[in-house]
Amino acid sequence: MLERATMYTVQYGRGWKRGEMRPVSNFDDEGRPEASPHFELVGEEDAAKASPRDIHNPEEQKQVEHDRAQVDRLGAIQGALAKLDPESDDDWTRSGAPSVARVAEISGVETSRGEITEANPGFDREQALMESS
Repeated sequence: MLERATMYTVQYGRGWKRGEMRPVSNFDDEGRPEASPHFELVGEEDAAKASPRDIHNPEEQKQVEHDRAQVDRLGAIQGALAKLDPESDDDWTRSGAPSVARVAEISGVETSRGEITEANPGFDREQALMESS
């Protein structure tokens, strides 16, 4: 059974345009399908006409959510790097790299040296000093 968006809506972190379809995920106590808010149940005839590419794939949604989380994560790390104080020894390692613990504290995201490097390749205390002047 499928449901079709009746208007633009955001559900489960995904924007749904009018007419997009997805498998029904809500059922009442007796097991009958129910449309989610801003969706309508699609009759068997309409469902049979739907192209597989017109129907949202839950596996695709998982990948979209994963990709979005990665972007949000890198954005949080980049924001934390911008807040590091080039004058504070607590924000940097002896070699001048950003402190992983400090970046995690500021960003609120558990992170690794590799993610910090990915977020801003080559960023170090010397660069932070030049940017702050």
